[in-house]
Amino acid sequence: MTVLELVERYLAIKDLSVKKTTKAGHQTVLNVLKKENFAQMEISKVKVSDAKLFLIKLQQEDGKSYGKFCILCTEMTDT
Repeated sequence: MTVLELVERYLAIKDLSVKKTTKAGHQTVLNVLKKENFAQMEISKVKVSDAKLFLIKLQQEDGKSYGKFCILCTEMTDT
């Protein structure tokens, strides 16, 4: 299972019980994630450093805020 597949699976369940604006935010995260090599990595091979480097790239190279990604990651690890 890849990072993208895991996020899509998680959101398929989570988005059933969230507000429309939250769902739109999740879709934005998915759209950004789909364009990244990180999304195609196998979950079993992802290291914390891989995730940190991905978030740094988003901020420094792509000019994206990674707040939504951090919130999503926190939600996924809490379940």
